[in-house]
Amino acid sequence: MKKRYDNKLTKYIIIIPLVSLVLLATILLTVVIYNQNNHIKDDLKERKTLDIQKEKDLLSLKINQIISLIEYNQKDNYFTEEILKQRLLKRISSIRYGTKGYIYIVDGKGILKAHRNKKLINTDAFSIKDSNGVHYMKDGYNLSKKYDEAFLEYISVTNEGQNWNNRKKLTFVKYYPKWDWAISTGVYISDLDASIAIKEMKIKNEFDHQNKLLIFYSVILTLVVIILTTALAKKIASKLYSKNISLQQKIDIQTNELRANIVFLHKLLDTVPVPIFIKNNDFVFIKCNSAFCDFLELSKSEIIGKTVFDIAPKELADKYNTEDMKLLKDEKQYYKSNVITKSGDIKVVEFYKAAYYENDKFAGILGVIFDITDKEKLHDNLQKKVTDKSNQIKEEQLKNIKFTAIGQLAAGITHEINTPLTYIKGNFEMMRYDIEDLPPSDMRNQMMDDSNKITDGINRISNIVESMREMSQKSKETKEHANIYHALVTSLILIHNRAKQITKIKLNDEEFNTNMKKDKYNYISYVQKQRVEQVFIIVINNALDELVKIDDYEKREISINIANNDNSIIVTIQDNAGGIPLEIIDTIFEPFVSSKESSGIGIGLNVAKKIIFDQNGDIEAYNKNDCAVFKITLPISKEV
Repeated sequence: MKKRYDNKLTKYIIIIPLVSLVLLATILLTVVIYNQNNHIKDDLKERKTLDIQKEKDLLSLKINQIISLIEYNQKDNYFTEEILKQRLLKRISSIRYGTKGYIYIVDGKGILKAHRNKKLINTDAFSIKDSNGVHYMKDGYNLSKKYDEAFLEYISVTNEGQNWNNRKKLTFVKYYPKWDWAISTGVYISDLDASIAIKEMKIKNEFDHQNKLLIFYSVILTLVVIILTTALAKKIASKLYSKNISLQQKIDIQTNELRANIVFLHKLLDTVPVPIFIKNNDFVFIKCNSAFCDFLELSKSEIIGKTVFDIAPKELADKYNTEDMKLLKDEKQYYKSNVITKSGDIKVVEFYKAAYYENDKFAGILGVIFDITDKEKLHDNLQKKVTDKSNQIKEEQLKNIKFTAIGQLAAGITHEINTPLTYIKGNFEMMRYDIEDLPPSDMRNQMMDDSNKITDGINRISNIVESMREMSQKSKETKEHANIYHALVTSLILIHNRAKQITKIKLNDEEFNTNMKKDKYNYISYVQKQRVEQVFIIVINNALDELVKIDDYEKREISINIANNDNSIIVTIQDNAGGIPLEIIDTIFEPFVSSKESSGIGIGLNVAKKIIFDQNGDIEAYNKNDCAVFKITLPISKEV
């Protein structure tokens, strides 16, 4: 009898809160997972579109580089136009795009002028068709001539191993009117899809993992509540039976327990850090948790019993109400919107809503809000950084072209200056011999003094011209046994015109001048000499940029020392401009890190670090007594 009584009473006590808890947990879990999956699909679709556009931009950039190469080579008058074309076509045929891509050129007569497959060169390109019968080379030529440039897709036959496969290809073609050429390159869409699929799989796996964790913790929480409720119910039933209390007392106890469970559920709802709200079938707020109140900066009394028109601006309230009305037909809903708090802060949020029913009739809405304001800002900042970096890369490419032209110009200038300089130097030496043969007199002494000054000036010009000639020579990619002291003096001569207006420079405790002997010391290392000179110029120019901020010329100083240390050559460059800011000292060699306010994009030291590492050396930066110090270490040559 007691067992039957306990079981019956226990069922009544458990069933109401248990069903409510399971229903609430199921609705919340279903809404969150369903809408997260929809959100993932939208996000993946957007990412795929961006990846395809990025690939198109890279194809366009590659063809524009080819056209720049053609136009640059036309500036030389060493070859006839026909010979220049043949040389360029041969070079372009060898250029690759990525691992599988190549460049091909078709002229207005339909002749294939350049192609990876030499057997196809000078054949009829307009007659070539894909497996669908499309004359894609002819179509590419016509489209580019009409629109200047175009994208097109066709089926390409590829040989992979022993199998021939039809693969869809995306091609960019640009028209070069001067020679009536259509220049093209492309990428296999299946390769692009494979790359995108890997990214999609990674994102899906991350969200699947989050969903599994959410389900796991929800099940654990539900089981704990069930166990506690069951144990409590059995204990209460046993006590009621043993004391033979009245039916009214039993009802009161059950009611109290039910209230306690409801309070527990309310507290449970309040402990959830995500804003949650419940509306009735008139779209009036009937319940919400503390997170929802904190998010809106309103008390529960300012929310419960109100509609969105009472707590939100009319424009947003109209939007919320329109979306709520859709739930009369749709059981679930997700959308992104703004929310304005009581203090006027604008938040970007995601709404996850679901309709709930009583007796098969619409009873209201259960909603969850996720604040994604920081996420959106991070996304916007990341997008801006990607755009900025892309622009900076393009700017650097243009700078490299300009620097190449400047180097060629400098080489020509040094050659033009060196010839008359040699003539002047030789004739002046003969004149000096004539002065020395004059009889002693004040005039002879004055002329000898003037000739010494002129000789010093000629030597300075000669040193500068020689340094310009060395730096303007084509950079050697192979290493050589080079004198690091010689490279350091060459770098200082090149920047001397700017440096002398800012500060004095000491080299091994001796004030630098352009007449210094480049081979006064020998510190031999196996390096790319001009690359190392570039590093010295970058570091010293950075020091000059900081020293300019000091008003007093006499208080500015750059000290450079070079010495051997075991198996290494140590070069230290120190300036007294106040040291490196502590907030960037640990990341100063990373790209886009700079302390300059009006110039510089923060890649100079990153380039310097890469160059030194390529020489099997090291570069480090630190502060010493309010001075910035850059220490460059290079290996001593084992064989000379």
